[in-house]
Amino acid sequence: MTEVKIHIRPNRNVPIAKFSPDPNIPGGHMAHPQTIKALKKEILTQRINFEDDFRPYTCKKCKEIIDLQFWNLCPFCEEKIN
Repeated sequence: MTEVKIHIRPNRNVPIAKFSPDPNIPGGHMAHPQTIKALKKEILTQRINFEDDFRPYTCKKCKEIIDLQFWNLCPFCEEKIN
């Protein structure tokens, strides 16, 4: 089994629900703290073909459309996803 390390550093300048390359960590990324909080942590350890599994969900609170495969909370308003 191969160990994979994922580096995501909080940065409030990155737009919510987006990831940017981290200039300080090769192969690392930056994300808004709210994005990191909302992200399903298990997707970082699983090999999933995300393009084939798009599951749209409209947030009941903010009405943003998100992909359920990525989020435990709405990354835009932090509303719990049912």
